[in-house]
Order: sequence, then structure tokens, then C-alpha cells
Amino acid sequence: MSTGIEPSTQGTVLLSADNPWPGLVSFSEANEAFFFGREQEIAELVRRIAQEPLTIFFGKSGLGKSSILQAGLTPELRRNAFVPIYIRLDYAGQAPPLAAQVLDHVRGSLDREDIDAPRPAGNQTLWEYFHTNGCDWWDNHNQLVKPILMFDQFEELLTLGQSTLPGAARIQDFLGQLEDLVDNRVPAELEKRLSAERGLGQNFDFNRTSCHIILALREDYLADLESLHERLRPIMRNRFR
Repeated sequence: MSTGIEPSTQGTVLLSADNPWPGLVSFSEANEAFFFGREQEIAELVRRIAQEPLTIFFGKSGLGKSSILQAGLTPELRRNAFVPIYIRLDYAGQAPPLAAQVLDHVRGSLDREDIDAPRPAGNQTLWEYFHTNGCDWWDNHNQLVKPILMFDQFEELLTLGQSTLPGAARIQDFLGQLEDLVDNRVPAELEKRLSAERGLGQNFDFNRTSCHIILALREDYLADLESLHERLRPIMRNRFR
């Protein structure tokens, strides 16, 4: 199976036995061989991820959360039949809607890793894509694998994303889609269509555990994240510091 390493997100630091440290840049998945000392944390994260659809991963700034995600957790998840999709959302005003960015990352991972699965359509919500009938993911060894959305530096949603009124509206739309996905709740607009279009419900599997999600953020923004607990109730349940 392909490693799925994407140069644009992995940096350009090439490590070697003579130069095994990336400095201020995070370790990437390509640097797995040089990343040591976090085995206990990685094993616990994998255990928690397998048990729950949503995992909150937090810690102080500068302690290496991004390195753990990319060089430690990602390879271990691959060995446990997951397809990790590393995501840093772009909150710039001209950037695509946040949910569309997620689906773009999904398409990229499917293509890079030669996964046999339906490609997202442009107008689908996150829930609709991951709950479409037949949306099973098979790798090139004919093994059933499960996607995991890994949102790094999620505190940016609570800061950069809220800095303007249009940005705040984009955040609310995205949180609604994330909430539907985590709680396995049919989106409101789809509910209306299901009532109006006979047979539409046959396109969806309403009971599947579609994917897993990690939200990684700095510890000092944990209280801001907790303010969303009415919308994302599982954020209070499955956490790792």
C-alpha cells in the first residue's frame, strides 16, 4: 500500500543518520524511522481511536503533537487498517468551504493510495458521502480499510476562522456537518429530500460507522473547544493529553 505521503504537507526536510532531527519543522510520515520515544502515547491513541468515532488530542504548544500525528500515529494507523487523512483547514476568505476542503483531501488520499472507493461528488455533505451505500474503502491488497480524518491545529477554527462574519458563518456550516457526521445524524436538508423523493433513502446506509475523526489542538484552547459541547457532545468523552 502506498504511504500516502503528500509533499505539499510534509515539508522538505530530508533526515539521515547524520542529520536525524528536523529542527523547528515537524517530523513527517517520511521521517518515521527517526521518530522515537512516543510509543506509549501512540498505542493509547490507536486504542482510543478504534473505540470511538471522535478523539480529542491536546497538549501544550511545542510538545510535538504534529510530529506524533504524522510520524508516529499515521504509520501505526496504517498497520491497523486505517487510512489517515491529515488535514489543516484553510480559513482564508477566498478558500473553498471547509467541508469541501475535507472532501478534496479525501479525493487526494483515494487517488494517491489507490483506494477502491467512490469519489465524493461536489455537492455532497460529509454525512452523505461517508454514508452512501457502497462507500467501503478497499486498498490495493483487497483489504477493507477505514478512513480517519486527522484535523491538526484545530484551534485555528476557534481563532482565525471566527475573525470575520463571513468566516464565522463558514464555521457554523462546517460544525453542523461535523456534528452530523460524529453523531450519525441525517442532515436537515437531506431529511427534507428524503420526505419528498421516494426511494432516495435506498442510496444511504444509516447505521454504518463511516469514519473516525481526530481533533488535535493546543491545550490552552481546550476551554474554547468545550464551549462547543452542546453541538459536539463526544468532545467531553474521549480525550488524550
